[in-house]
Amino acid sequence: MKRKNGSNRFFNYCKENGFRPMLGVEGETPYYYLTLPAENAPNKKVETTNKFCENEILSTMYYSGMGARIVRESENKDELLRVLNFVNTLGYNALRDLYGQNMPRLMYMPKIALSDEGDIYIETVIPYEFYETAPTETEFYLTVFCPEFLNIIAPDIFLVLFGEMDADRAIKMILSELFRRKNGEISD
Repeated sequence: MKRKNGSNRFFNYCKENGFRPMLGVEGETPYYYLTLPAENAPNKKVETTNKFCENEILSTMYYSGMGARIVRESENKDELLRVLNFVNTLGYNALRDLYGQNMPRLMYMPKIALSDEGDIYIETVIPYEFYETAPTETEFYLTVFCPEFLNIIAPDIFLVLFGEMDADRAIKMILSELFRRKNGEISD
């Protein structure tokens, strides 16, 4: 798969599934910007930019500008970083279990990080060969898995930032939420 084929396929998938991608270009690199619902996130949405680079898609998903403002104004960034570190080491595996065979187990391992501007974001590099091999799983990952993950962890992350919860409690709450979802005790 080449850049143009990947870009066109993703655009068609978005249109067919009711997403409203906005096309942009950064240098020579086209990208699609999407806003996706996330009821627990600031402004009840997450935003994503999927850049179609020469050999791969660079997907970056983040909370809205309000989320970044909350981070910048918080005095609890150290606690936030502890939670993000936990998410990077354990949290994704717990969420992947929720989707069973619908989630590519070894293909994509995102990282969650904090930018200098205060954005909490998930970033993933997806080689076109992988997208071509598992297009449905890749599209699911980009439009369902990542936004759902940010949505699930949002309450705990922002309570930490507001100083209403410490990192240890947030980690326990995230694990508890993922466990309840895995066991079908709650649904969206």
